Amino acid sequence: MKSPNETDFEQLPSDLMLKINQLCDRYESELRQGDLPSINAYLDDVAVDFREVILKELIPLEVEHRCQQGETPESSEYLRQFPVLDQ
Repeated sequence: MKSPNETDFEQLPSDLMLKINQLCDRYESELRQGDLPSINAYLDDVAVDFREVILKELIPLEVEHRCQQGETPESSEYLRQFPVLDQ
């Protein structure tokens, strides 16, 4: 059995999937408004055991947005900011 922080999104309980989807929708909405919200602020809305899951959902949204803005985000930025992803 996988530990919670190794759990894929699709394997989460439906209520947690819904919560993460809502957080992602809120994050995307802020991006569309021209903001670059802090991913860290969203981590507090999810239990510690599931923060890696939300990171794996939010980071691609941020990377896509930053690329559309002409930036070239590096994976090393995210690994420094979120070392749990490098395990």
